[in-house]
Amino acid sequence: MEKSFYSQYQEIILSQYPETHSLLPKIPWKHIVFPEVIKISSSIFHQMAKVVSAIYSLKSDKEYLDFLKSHLESGVCLPHPQDSVLMAYDFHLDSSGAPRLIEVNTNGAGFLITDAVYQTQGIADKKPLEELIQSFQEEWNKFQQGGKTLSKPSPEKVALMDENPFQQKMILEFLMYKKIFQRLNWSADIYDSKDLKEDSDGFLRDGQGRRVDFVYNRSTDFYLEKSPHLQRAYRQGKACFSPHPSEYFLLSDKARLCDWGFHKGKWPSLKDIVGNLIESQILTENNADWAWENKKKLFFKISQGHGGQSAYRGKTLTRKKFSQLRQGLALFQEYIPPPVFRDSSGQEWKFDLRAYAYQGHIQQIAARCYKGQVTNFQEEGGGFAAVKFV
Repeated sequence: MEKSFYSQYQEIILSQYPETHSLLPKIPWKHIVFPEVIKISSSIFHQMAKVVSAIYSLKSDKEYLDFLKSHLESGVCLPHPQDSVLMAYDFHLDSSGAPRLIEVNTNGAGFLITDAVYQTQGIADKKPLEELIQSFQEEWNKFQQGGKTLSKPSPEKVALMDENPFQQKMILEFLMYKKIFQRLNWSADIYDSKDLKEDSDGFLRDGQGRRVDFVYNRSTDFYLEKSPHLQRAYRQGKACFSPHPSEYFLLSDKARLCDWGFHKGKWPSLKDIVGNLIESQILTENNADWAWENKKKLFFKISQGHGGQSAYRGKTLTRKKFSQLRQGLALFQEYIPPPVFRDSSGQEWKFDLRAYAYQGHIQQIAARCYKGQVTNFQEEGGGFAAVKFV
């Protein structure tokens, strides 16, 4: 079964994304995609959709925006007319089966990987991919309506940007996105953030002098602090960035999880999803002793970590590591164990549910199956799996 699934999966990838041909034999597929379908109650999907919609609506809540203006990070423009493509909302299921929001991401990986998984499982729907492609077009249209640059029907060049992109585990998906942009008749290439330079007018140029008008931003330098030329281009409207720093600040910075939990009665849109949020607090000198004493019931993260980076189950946290967290910007959360799936061979896998969304609307759901502490698929395999709601 597994051999059949993985071989079929590669055939689908190759037929639709021929640019990936040289890469396919090198990919550890058993650490990227998962060969079984996770079945979930349809009521869970409806609850997840409600959470995603409620959180997105905060962007138009004046009280919420006013509250955050006193916390502005560098690189953030508020208000900002654009949304962000490929928002990803990650959920665990609690003991009652209710989805609990663990994290919000502005550069969620895996959408195209998962789309091919659904095709391999024979339960594909064309709508998610069509909606994703349209969301890129919508971002460009909104940017054009801002009127800061000469109106163009399409970007001169799209940069699929990350730090050291060809060293990234998900480079396969970057090659897939090049093909996706071709469907929009957009010219796209993969760039390291250092490859893009600023011209005398503040526009971005690649190494061949071509102007980059659209940046599909997968960098985890969320506020573009390591790349001031990119931050300037974003702030001055010299290029369309999506995802972008302002969306990260509004919805995805882990400090927002703390704000939503602490001020849950402050913003009306959150009142109906309080039971789907989890208690989160910034780690401070005032609560550090309590957090250490209760660490077995908590999960700890650095505030701008990603991909399981610097995330620790409290029961395994050492005093040394806890001291390091106290010295930086970190938070702790109520620990909601991941649900468990038993595969056809009887093995147990942890998983979470990732909802990819645009403008508060879920476009696709993936399960991320794993063993170990975090969803990085490194320890014993796992990967993106299809979800069937029943």
